[in-house]
Amino acid sequence: MFFPIGGQIRHTWHLRARILFILFAGFLLTTGTTRADDNIYKFAGTTFPLIFEQDDHGNHFGLAVDILREISQNTGMTFKTLHYPWARALAAARGGTIDGLIGPYWSEERADYLDFSTHHFYSDRMVFVSRRTSTVTWTGDLRKLAKERILAVRGWDYGPEFNTLRRQLRLTLIPRFDLGPGMLIADRADLLAGNERNALFELKRQGLGDRLAILHPAFHQTHGYFGFPKVKNDKVLQARFNKALEALWTSGKLSAMSARYQLAL
Repeated sequence: MFFPIGGQIRHTWHLRARILFILFAGFLLTTGTTRADDNIYKFAGTTFPLIFEQDDHGNHFGLAVDILREISQNTGMTFKTLHYPWARALAAARGGTIDGLIGPYWSEERADYLDFSTHHFYSDRMVFVSRRTSTVTWTGDLRKLAKERILAVRGWDYGPEFNTLRRQLRLTLIPRFDLGPGMLIADRADLLAGNERNALFELKRQGLGDRLAILHPAFHQTHGYFGFPKVKNDKVLQARFNKALEALWTSGKLSAMSARYQLAL
């Protein structure tokens, strides 16, 4: 049996009755269970603060989960969310072993193997983080950073200008953004490239706001979407999903959902 996302299942009559009602009503959002039905759509993502996260019990939460739950309620479609490292999620999208990818930015490279939802569902600004004692001067011109040691997350897209200049920059790729602040503190790099949302979250979580700073201006602004593997070519899923997402946009509900997380749409 598949259970809705979030919370612990207790063996009481009332909860069993509630689960049976939910199953009967056709609303189902699952995590960590085996696929038992071809009508269950697998959507994979990694930890994007406020967008898609996983607690210690394996429950998923965030804006993307709220959207999938809302679309499930409105369409009767069933979604199973999977938490992967980002590189694995991208590989699963390329290979078509999942039905949807949670939160990718659009890029020309990704457009080769992903169809993107007709609407984005969040926006991000790409910024640098540095030590507060750093002598690096940031004016907004990436070309002037050629001598600086820069950390970038493997598999992330930083925008067309950054991508064009990659070979001219002293980049070190790291598997996860949360590893970057500690490397800055240890003087293993001068700058950490990432989105402002992740940066604010990690500086607060790691208690490093007094030692590290976010530099402005941002060097790129981008949007996050749901992606659909082109190799699967599931036009029925895409059409139903995009229609439901469009309804959330036009009704203002998506804006209200984003505001609850203090996210820019």
